[in-house]
Formats: sequence, structure tokens, C-alpha cells
Amino acid sequence: MITISNLSASYHSDTELVPAITDISCSIDTGTTCAVIGPSGSGKSTFLRCIAGLQKNGYSGKITFNGEAVNPSEINIGFMPQRFGLLPWKTVKENIELGCKIKNVPLASRRKTEEILVNELGLQDKLERYPIQLSGGEQQRVGLARVFLLRPDVLLMDEPFSALDVITRESIQKVFFSLWKDASVTTVFVTHFIEEAVFLGQQIIVFSKHPGKILSTIQNPFFGRKDKVQSEEYLKFVYNLRLLLEKELNE
Repeated sequence: MITISNLSASYHSDTELVPAITDISCSIDTGTTCAVIGPSGSGKSTFLRCIAGLQKNGYSGKITFNGEAVNPSEINIGFMPQRFGLLPWKTVKENIELGCKIKNVPLASRRKTEEILVNELGLQDKLERYPIQLSGGEQQRVGLARVFLLRPDVLLMDEPFSALDVITRESIQKVFFSLWKDASVTTVFVTHFIEEAVFLGQQIIVFSKHPGKILSTIQNPFFGRKDKVQSEEYLKFVYNLRLLLEKELNE
């Protein structure tokens, strides 16, 4: 379980220290997914950076994973940034294996997993290509292969599908959902898309406008339920989430 207690964090502007999030407390059960939504500039990315151990200064509070302080050198954390984080001078195969190399994970023990991921993600004939030779959806698949090959204890994703067109985004969401079901990795992801949060988040945390604080924590009854998207209950659930965000923006 990820437990976050009284977390506040700031960032440096040109002339001052600006609060990004304030007094965040929540918990995320092991093996579940948590979607974080909220207005632009509400500190959602800062929140992820704090969990990842990347926010070295300007924060207070406590973050633990299974009761222990989060230490990236001891906890296997997979982090997927907005633009996939692929290195342009490395091939697809090299990018997929990069996380394991950084974490000093023996690749020999992951070859079967790598082969399965490559096949599931349709990357068999692209392993020697470079990111510039791939479409956005293909680059996203490489990013997913990299983080799932790492077998992280915690997976953090910052608007992972936002750069994709609608059709590709929905396709990749389904691919992620399939991979996650097999791995059941504890996942926290930021998104601007309410429908994406409802499809992929068992728990949905709603942030206020800047500086970010938690407006609501919602247990989502429509997680993974694409079959319910036309139901009255689903439409009402999405509408209420949108209403909550619009009310926050207009206050």
C-alpha cells in the first residue's frame, strides 16, 4: 500500500517558492490503479514526482510503501512521462531494455517476458527501428513494454496517453488494461480525460485548482467496464465528475 500523509510541495519560479500541492493525505491499495484528475496546474505531476522520489527539495509530509519510506534504490518504480521518455538514439529493443539496465536487472531472466510483451504489443518487426520511425501509438507501446518488462512495484504515469489521437488512445488504453490485469502492479496515473480515469482507475482522486489539494476520493464502480459506457448510471457518474471539476474551476 502507498500511504501519503500531509504532503505539501513547492517549486521554484524565477523569484519565489510557489506552492504546488498542499496537505495531501490518501492511500492506494497494493495491486490497484488510481487515477488523478484535476485542473491544469493543480500539482498533479508534482504529486507523482513526490511518490517517485524525484522531488528532492521543497516538500514536507510522509510517503510510505508497505510501511517503509519510499526509496527508489530499494523499491522498483516504473515512471512513464508524458512524451513516453524514449531515447531517440536507441533502437526500440534498446529502449525496451533501458529500464532494466538502469536498475541493474539481469536481462537474461527477463527474455521470455520481453518476448511475450513484444508479441502482445505488436512490436516484433520494429525492434531495430528508432523512435522517430514510429507513430505515436507505436512509441507508446514501446514505453509500455519498457515499464512492464521492469516488473515495477509501483508504476507512475503522467498523462501517458494524452499525445495520442482519440482512436489510438482508446486502443492503447485497452492494451494497458490487459497488461495491468496480468501484472496487477500498483499504479498511479494522471489524466485530463474523465472517461480515461473512469475506465482505468479503480480509485479516482480529484484535485482542486492550484495549489492542489484533494477535493474528493472516489471508489469507481465502472473500472474496466467498457460495456457500461452507454448506461444511465455510467453517464451520470461521468457527468457528476465533470460537474465537480467545472464547479472548482468556476469558483
